[in-house]
Amino acid sequence: MENPVERDVSAPRALELIKKSIVERQLRPGDKLPAERALAVQLGISRHTVREALKNLAALGVVEIIHGSGAYLKEQDFDFLSFPMQMALGQGRRAIEDLIETRELVEIQVIRLACERASDDQLSLLDQFLTYRATAEGLEEYRSHYDFEFEGILGEICGNRYLASIQRLTHILWEDALSGLGVSPIDVRVINEEHAKIVQAVRARDVQRARAAMLYHLKSALRGYNENKNREK
Repeated sequence: MENPVERDVSAPRALELIKKSIVERQLRPGDKLPAERALAVQLGISRHTVREALKNLAALGVVEIIHGSGAYLKEQDFDFLSFPMQMALGQGRRAIEDLIETRELVEIQVIRLACERASDDQLSLLDQFLTYRATAEGLEEYRSHYDFEFEGILGEICGNRYLASIQRLTHILWEDALSGLGVSPIDVRVINEEHAKIVQAVRARDVQRARAAMLYHLKSALRGYNENKNREK
């Protein structure tokens, strides 16, 4: 059987597709979800998108991801999943303004803790991630995507699971709001350069430089939004 054509979908849309799959399969708490590859083929989306959606579901408390085993459904009321997505879609530009402030507060705290707590192994993981992103395969994989995987790794490194969960939720809302306004992601090579400067600062345990690099990165991510906003004036 020929695989369906992969679609580029937003994080909220990927969540809805997986949610629908869970309901249709009548999965119960404790049941294992299909593997990433199987979900990607079933839903007609990329495996990378599935992986990010599952991480988001884990942050929202819907599934539990057990490394080496898979994702398992947790006890949860699925109706709550639509709330944050509807909130972002309903507020439009107001959502963007609020999320700008929220992301700055969250990411700056995450980067501070990452500077203080990152182990040598975790720093090596960041290096490996940056190295892969610079390869031809990595450039293609992350092209034209709102990319929060790097910040997600920092969220895990910071060691505060509640802060990391808030970070992931703001990422979901941010992507949904920008997608709704038709704002395209910035060039992956630009993102790679900014990520590299953040990692250099974290490795040096330089909180001030890391905060500055992260703030610059966040403002760079707003460029497409601001350009779009200026065109409409």
